[in-house]
Amino acid sequence: MTIPKGDPMTARTCCLFALSLCLAAARVALAEAEPPFRLAGYSQDHGTLMLDKSFVKAPLKIGAKSYAHGLGTHSNSRIEIALGADCGEFLAQVGIDHNPATQKQPGSAVFVVKVDGAEQFRSKVLSAGMAPVDVKVSVADARKLELLVDRTADGYIGDHADWADARIVALDGKEVFLSAAFQRQGLPEKAAVRAEPAAMAEPETRTLAEREAREILEDDWLFQADDAPTLLRIQQEMKWTRELAARLTSLSNAPDLSQELRELNELAQRIGPRASPSDKPALPSGLVAWWTLD
Repeated sequence: MTIPKGDPMTARTCCLFALSLCLAAARVALAEAEPPFRLAGYSQDHGTLMLDKSFVKAPLKIGAKSYAHGLGTHSNSRIEIALGADCGEFLAQVGIDHNPATQKQPGSAVFVVKVDGAEQFRSKVLSAGMAPVDVKVSVADARKLELLVDRTADGYIGDHADWADARIVALDGKEVFLSAAFQRQGLPEKAAVRAEPAAMAEPETRTLAEREAREILEDDWLFQADDAPTLLRIQQEMKWTRELAARLTSLSNAPDLSQELRELNELAQRIGPRASPSDKPALPSGLVAWWTLD
């Protein structure tokens, strides 16, 4: 802007006008740079929180629908957001991400939204290939928003969870995507809690139904990666141990393994095959007997 030299009043008016424009631009820039909320902390069991991408760093996709904005995470995960006074509503579509990995090993999860510690939304169990589910939760006058993804009884494999189009609607109607705000704020390189420990609530505990507890136990403990029952694997490991002991005792400076072998034999006597009763279902393929530990 060129300020006239001859008329002081005109020059003053031009200066005030230019100053007003600068202040207005500064207010707009400040509003865009500082959304009415911030990421207080996050954690997840696997990988890191992804912005506008899925857990596998691919475009977000739930069912047949693709998204340009959203958060890609993995069960179990928790995202805590500190809310300002201008926040009015949280909106999103949630589901398991559709990608080659989840097509090969479909996962499932439950999505939960809490406001100031109170649960306001809980999805049914959502599996890979299912259509997205709408989330609409009021956050007016609230101070904290929590987005949680919980694993289910089928384990954690394939639990690539998407908070697609996740956004906060301000009281004036303006929408701000969480991913855009987090991008400006910055994320840690690895999944970690960024807030002070006192600001993060203690993890919840719950009592599992007998069937759910049994399914989780079988999935995570009784069955290993090779799908072999634990006791059957123990029998095989005992066999390998005896073979290794036989090789060691054939060496010139063989160690004395008599005590260890006695303990192994005692354990083998405690673990013994029992014929499957007639009222039990047919044995699975590869299982020759029912095993019990007395």
